[in-house]
Amino acid sequence: MKPLLKNIFSADLLKGELPVDSLNCFIPIHTDIGSDDGDGANEFVFYVVTPAWLKLNSNIGWQWGRHLLILDVFDWILVEAAIKKLLDEIEGATWRECAEKIARYAQWEFEDYESHQGE
Repeated sequence: MKPLLKNIFSADLLKGELPVDSLNCFIPIHTDIGSDDGDGANEFVFYVVTPAWLKLNSNIGWQWGRHLLILDVFDWILVEAAIKKLLDEIEGATWRECAEKIARYAQWEFEDYESHQGE
């Protein structure tokens, strides 16, 4: 099974719109990713950040980087290409296996979810 990018958007920018400063920005990117053999999808969130933004916003000398896609300059084509390249490298026997691999890079809507049925 392979994951497939089904939708991509940002609440901060319209599709194709660029930030005020493409060299210095932090933009949340929401994606709908599902298996290549079905219609469903889960939401995964990436945060696109530039080195200039990291430098200006790291007044304590360090930062964590989970769920970050670091680009020299914000560009929708590059964002989508990076996500598709990541997904091309992921494969799993089940959707959950694929989703857990994607969740190493993006915030998965079901990350750490535990079913409480029968309690």
